[in-house]
Amino acid sequence: MADDVTLPGTGDIVAADEIAGKKHQRVKVQFGVDGSATDVSSSDPLPVTISGAATAAHQVTQNGYLDGVEGLLTTIDADTSALAGAVSGAEVQVDVVTMPAVTVTGVSTAAHQVTAQTALDAIKTAVELLDNTVGGTELQVDVLTLPALPAGTNNIGDVDIASSVNLTANPSNKTLTTVTGTRSSSGDGTAIIAAPSAGNHVVIVNLEVNPKEATTTIILKSGSTAKRTWTLAQNSLYANDYPRGHELRMGSAAAIYLNLDADSDTNYSIDYFTEAD
Repeated sequence: MADDVTLPGTGDIVAADEIAGKKHQRVKVQFGVDGSATDVSSSDPLPVTISGAATAAHQVTQNGYLDGVEGLLTTIDADTSALAGAVSGAEVQVDVVTMPAVTVTGVSTAAHQVTAQTALDAIKTAVELLDNTVGGTELQVDVLTLPALPAGTNNIGDVDIASSVNLTANPSNKTLTTVTGTRSSSGDGTAIIAAPSAGNHVVIVNLEVNPKEATTTIILKSGSTAKRTWTLAQNSLYANDYPRGHELRMGSAAAIYLNLDADSDTNYSIDYFTEAD
């Protein structure tokens, strides 16, 4: 080659390579112990000793580690899939399979509920009875008994009532209509007083009821609205004269019914008039 050098005297040619104006001798790499030299080739590669080099044993160990990691990843993947299936929207759905035993004292029972319902029914009935005594904005009161009045010319308070004065239960100067009859079947039955024309209502000034067969709960109704309720023993007459200004006024254009809680002959007598609402 052009870069080779010819030795003087012998004419031997030394292989060289000129780089940046300088000759670099070309040499062949050899290896061997003292007193021998072996050219490096594919069949005689340069021997190299590497400290801590991979060995079959190490690779087997590493493969075992990798197999373990692979198994863990498989388990994690399955668990993650299971968790993904438990997610609904932004919430994790949880099934409670077992719960520790819990002892609760004072818990509600069917017996307690029956007792409570009985008490509530009694309260409801009492409230309904109170409601039935209200007419408009007034509390209606039935006077069942009065103390004996002084006889003769004795005074009642500071007022002298002469025997010549004619007192009536309802001096309203109204024309009264009297209805009498007997109710026998349970429920409302037929109206005992027909509904007045529109814009008018019934005004009761005297009322008597008497169950003849058995103890009976009787409800005086204005249309579908209960106005008075009595529970009377057999042959217990209930009678009431409503004083002027405190008559028992019924609903507008409402028929009057006498409701019975059971089949029982019940006599009644009512004095009433109608007036405009």
